[in-house]
Amino acid sequence: MAPAINSFSAKSPVHLYYIIVISGSISLYMGLADGLDPSLYGGNNIINFLFIYSLGRLLHNKQEWKKIPDSKLITLYLVYNIFLFTIFYFTKRSFLGDVVYKLSFPYDSIGLLLNSLLLFMLFGKIQIRSTTINTIATSTFAMYLFHHNPIILYKIIKPLTIYLDTALGGAISLFFALVLLTVAIMMVTIAVDCFIRPTTKFLENMVSSSIEHLSHNVFLKDGFGK
Repeated sequence: MAPAINSFSAKSPVHLYYIIVISGSISLYMGLADGLDPSLYGGNNIINFLFIYSLGRLLHNKQEWKKIPDSKLITLYLVYNIFLFTIFYFTKRSFLGDVVYKLSFPYDSIGLLLNSLLLFMLFGKIQIRSTTINTIATSTFAMYLFHHNPIILYKIIKPLTIYLDTALGGAISLFFALVLLTVAIMMVTIAVDCFIRPTTKFLENMVSSSIEHLSHNVFLKDGFGK
């Protein structure tokens, strides 16, 4: 899907705005509405992934946000999160607390989206050249898919966490044990991701070429990209 978004936005930038508005509206609705399919609620759906990727693509194309001083971004991020935490702390277990949670914590909530944008803009201005960091960064989505798989999450990670909590007892020991567990999950995921990356790269190039051919020979010739 990423090659399609990149291709359409490069040929006709206005299409990217259409994708953001449509997918964002659906995603935010899913974040606020009750009674939805659990596979769609909370941001765990393709629409939300499409919305986030498209928004990131827009920030990549439009570099004006890099002119905002770091001090303003950091201040805004800290003030917003302190305010958010304070409101939620004093309203928890109440109707207002439920509203604050729904607006600020699910993956497709307005509050978390604002947090993500602020963090993205802060880290997007950092100039670091590191093969190690790039390797870890390219595997972050694989880490999410790996640890959030129901079998791994509920059959391995959660029972192991409960066992560590019972066996170690102390908060400090448990903290360091969880840090080591997190590092272990990251290392396993990166290894698996690097192993299958040639295959995914081949498929990505094949899909990208097909979409490029389709967009050039069908949509643009028919006037869709004008």
